[in-house]
Amino acid sequence: MVGDEGEDTADQPGAYLFSEAGGRLGTIPAEVGALQVAGYVHLERHLLGQLPDGRYLLLDYAAKQGTSPRKTEPFLVLSSPNAKVGRALPLRFPIGTVFVSPSGKSIAYLEDRHLPTYRTEVHLWVKDVETGAEREVFAAPPPPPPNSLEPNVTLRLLGWVE
Repeated sequence: MVGDEGEDTADQPGAYLFSEAGGRLGTIPAEVGALQVAGYVHLERHLLGQLPDGRYLLLDYAAKQGTSPRKTEPFLVLSSPNAKVGRALPLRFPIGTVFVSPSGKSIAYLEDRHLPTYRTEVHLWVKDVETGAEREVFAAPPPPPPNSLEPNVTLRLLGWVE
């Protein structure tokens, strides 16, 4: 997106909002969802989605103060649109694609668990965004060796059913 002088342009880091028709609605300010956990320094933030009540759901990476920025830890952050952080939940591992439930109370996501055998298991998790409680729902076995006659099991997350 390119604008006139003085306007925000798409070559600036940030989250940009557009209408279904393609019109620009604005941006989400950088301070929205900024991680505020004592002893941690915010490094990188990704917008995952918006809950039905208007709060933003973000994935934030932070490092403990005094440690290398390469040793990041993931946090799930809930933030109101006015930049006040409502809750920051530590995650045990980074998450990729996230699907918010229609009610906004839960999220579903996949974990790629790397095994000592250099194979990867895929695990499906559901997390309560208010309490942080999570449960593993399913785990797909790692793929068999290339010369195996056993079929590969693929696990993909498509969304929620109301």
